[in-house]
Amino acid sequence: MYFNSYALPLFMTGTIMFFLAFLIFKNQRNESVKYFPLLVIAVGLHSIFYAFEISSRSHFQIFLFYKLQYIGITAIYPLYLIFSILYTGRGEWLSRTKLAIIFLIPVLSLILVLSNNYHYLFLEEHKIIYDSLFPAFSFTPGIGYWLIHSYGIVAMIIGSVLFGIMLINTSKLFRQQIIIILLGSLIPFMVFILYLFNVFPEAFDPTPYAFAFSVIFIFVGLSRYKLFDISPLGRSMLFENLNDGVILLDNTYRIIDYNKSAKSILKLSPESIGETISTILEFWKDFFDDDNKIIKGKHVELKLLSEEKENWFDVRVTNIFDHTNTLVGYIVYLQNITYRKLIEEDMRKKNEELNLSNNEKDKFLSILSHDLRSPFSAIIGYSELMIADNELTASEIREYSFSINNIAVTTYSLMENLLEWSRLRRGLLVPDFKPTNMKTLIDQTINQLHETARNKEITIINEVPNLKTINADVKMMGSVVRNLLSNAIKFSYRGGKVTIASYFDENKKLIFKVIDTGVGMNDETQKYLFQISPKVRTAGTEGESSSGLGLMLCKEFVELHKGKIWVESKVGEGSCFYFSI
Repeated sequence: MYFNSYALPLFMTGTIMFFLAFLIFKNQRNESVKYFPLLVIAVGLHSIFYAFEISSRSHFQIFLFYKLQYIGITAIYPLYLIFSILYTGRGEWLSRTKLAIIFLIPVLSLILVLSNNYHYLFLEEHKIIYDSLFPAFSFTPGIGYWLIHSYGIVAMIIGSVLFGIMLINTSKLFRQQIIIILLGSLIPFMVFILYLFNVFPEAFDPTPYAFAFSVIFIFVGLSRYKLFDISPLGRSMLFENLNDGVILLDNTYRIIDYNKSAKSILKLSPESIGETISTILEFWKDFFDDDNKIIKGKHVELKLLSEEKENWFDVRVTNIFDHTNTLVGYIVYLQNITYRKLIEEDMRKKNEELNLSNNEKDKFLSILSHDLRSPFSAIIGYSELMIADNELTASEIREYSFSINNIAVTTYSLMENLLEWSRLRRGLLVPDFKPTNMKTLIDQTINQLHETARNKEITIINEVPNLKTINADVKMMGSVVRNLLSNAIKFSYRGGKVTIASYFDENKKLIFKVIDTGVGMNDETQKYLFQISPKVRTAGTEGESSSGLGLMLCKEFVELHKGKIWVESKVGEGSCFYFSI
């Protein structure tokens, strides 16, 4: 052994290789580079043993270290190929069987070189040249030599092609990283080709230097771009498969990349690359404060119409810093919040319905307390008179009894409507559709109201023809007809007329109408007619009470029959109520 200045860089780089391998093993979290530290160790072994070779003088020592180099060389080629396959996202190629095939030639070649003295298949002959730069090993290659190095050339070509394909298909943001790997891979490949063509001094092998330089070059590049943490493949799998839209911007707000979700959401195209984000998102300026800095935590909700369906997105922006903490760009996130907005809208509607229901109950209880208090006060008053005065005539007793009866009938009708309204609100009233003869139903209802109409000398005329039966809930339809006829009687003048009739409209829809010759209504009253409101609590022509609950029930029952109810009226000319079923 002797000191050789040419060997010193190799000893140094070999030591550096082992240190780098340790760092990568310790810090790497990316599955695709797990073979890279093994590749670094193999390059380190190649460098160290070549350094010992060119620092030796005897034939035995030089040949020994030459053979030991191949522990590293035969590992470099398959490990580079595996690293290329994994890093470019083709890990499914590497089954156990295929890994065994990849290592078959390298292992066979290592056996051949270590046992060359027994067969000379790797080197046919070899000698030491002492008149070169240093005592150098010269040899005539055998079949084993060409086998391993042909394998190495093919492995390097395959790896370079894989990285080239990845370079074409990956995002602009990651192309620099692929170029670093590709250049680092091509350096030893080109040096080895030149070595085969005897470009370098005789017996001088520059490939250990080239491999060492290549590994350091790739390591620095990968470390700078943190590719031991995430590779472009990892980026592709994560970035492209996100359900949320993601857009990458440079520091001038130009689009440099986007994923499939963002493309679908905003209808982006390859021509969008390079465009300023403000041309895509009109509200982009809303993310900045007066100093033109991104407002931390700022969110903007975006509503888009897609195929006549509303979609909502929560848009937010995050800064991107490089390893020197310099702002290099921005990430725009578009999170689909349509489901959340639907829930919020549903809750809003339910709250409105609840508030409306509570308001209706409050109004109803207020009206009901008044409407029940008045008739009961009258009944108590009449009954007290009848008890206190023993000298009442038969005529006076009959008059008081008649009044009590009228009040009781009216109150009963109110209570009946109240019970139906309560059951309806609790969902206990479900239509029981059966074939129903409406003329018969109307005649029966008129008979029920005969006494009330006779007391006001009002004539009720049924002009509904004997139609074919229709599917309807008898009780509900009976309630609708009874309430409409009761109101018509209540708001008609003594001696008036109430008519109920039917017809088919232009859509063959069956329409019923109840016409009276009463007081009529103004537009303001009509507006609140089918809801609980004090504005519809108008007394009848002879002071009859009115809660408005009956008309509200009519509306609910008609709508349960897929129909609608409406009114036409003028003050002093009477009213006409229509309902369809």
